[in-house]
Amino acid sequence: MWKDYLSLTRNEQRGFIILVAIILILLVFRISMPLLYKPNVSLLVVSDSIPLKITWNTPHDLDEQIEQAYFVFNPNEIGIDDLLRLGVDRRAANNWVRFLESGGRFNEPTDVARVFGMNEELLNSLLPYIEIPAPLMHQQQSLSENVISFRTLDLNRTTPELLEEIGWSQSMIDSFTNWQSSHWFPVRYDLPSLEYWTIDSLIKQIQPTLIAKQKRHTSGMDDLQISINLADTAHWQLLRGVGPVLSRRIVAYRRALGGFVDINQISEVYGISPVLFNDIKPFLVLDTIVVDPININTASVRQLREHPYLSFFHAKEIVDYRQKNGSIRNLNEIETLEELSNLSWDRMRFYLCLGIDNE
Repeated sequence: MWKDYLSLTRNEQRGFIILVAIILILLVFRISMPLLYKPNVSLLVVSDSIPLKITWNTPHDLDEQIEQAYFVFNPNEIGIDDLLRLGVDRRAANNWVRFLESGGRFNEPTDVARVFGMNEELLNSLLPYIEIPAPLMHQQQSLSENVISFRTLDLNRTTPELLEEIGWSQSMIDSFTNWQSSHWFPVRYDLPSLEYWTIDSLIKQIQPTLIAKQKRHTSGMDDLQISINLADTAHWQLLRGVGPVLSRRIVAYRRALGGFVDINQISEVYGISPVLFNDIKPFLVLDTIVVDPININTASVRQLREHPYLSFFHAKEIVDYRQKNGSIRNLNEIETLEELSNLSWDRMRFYLCLGIDNE
């Protein structure tokens, strides 16, 4: 009976034979493979190079491909390519360039930290390489450095300490001080020549050119009054010591401010020395305050920074606050902001308005 279970039909027998044949063929093929195909030894060695492949590079990938190198640079005159070479992130580099294009300037190396997106660790590495040439008129602070900065010297604004630095004797300085209190010096002198002057050359060179201050008074000088918000350049020139150049600067500064609110603001005009300001102050009056304020709820960064009391960072802080919090309803909102806390708000309030009914 068991034979019945082992018996196969004709079709089953054919299938079995085909299956056995396939198995045998596969076994023969597997055994003969080492003889037919020799292995490639190079494929078994791990390559130390990266296979070439086509990829889509992102801006970040491009930054990584730029070889980083440190070099001395002026942050006010650098382009985006050099910033990327220094290792600055592309986003921060774009912010940096946009800041310069909008008229911003870095006055100190540490000001670079204000660039949005700037990495603090990278900044500390860059600080030793940052060099900012100071403006000619302000690049030196000490008296000895002032001697180097200027090729000529205006004796009307010169101090005894500066003359001592030049090398003048005490007798020369005393003579100069006496003349300075009562006379004007119309001539500028080259610094190299002043260093070799003696008391005799001082008398021969300077004394004949002196203009006595009392000779500049007019008969109506005692009654002269200058309205600092209304006077034009012709009125300003009625004051001794104020010529065409200074009068134009005063009017231009008044226009930039939007109007004067304090007589002492005249001393802020470039070229007006403390001595000259004290001389003309008795003739100045603030009979009216006509101020053209800036609407901080509509003004752009460029418009705000044009005001003499506001820097780029002040202006940007105001605009950023407005964009984040909406219209400014009270100036007290921005007085305590970090960038604006150093402003003289007693005076600054005159120059800002809100442009709303409850301002």
